Amino acid sequence: YRGALTHTTAPEIAAAILSTSDDTHIQAHPASDIWGLGASLFWCWTGHRPVPYDDATARPEKLAAIAKGTTTA
Repeated sequence: YRGALTHTTAPEIAAAILSTSDDTHIQAHPASDIWGLGASLFWCWTGHRPVPYDDATARPEKLAAIAKGTTTA
């Protein structure tokens, strides 16, 4: 697993994606799935992503923001 939609990627998955090579499998755990579900529900309910960032930002920078719990916007 290398992650899917950046907006709902759990912080621990984002950190693992950034710290491993592209051919490394990352094991997702139930807590990551629950975070992703919560992120999806938050996005649906509020219309805002859980971690705000500029759409023009490169994916690695978005993942870094998610892993740190910060913004790029």
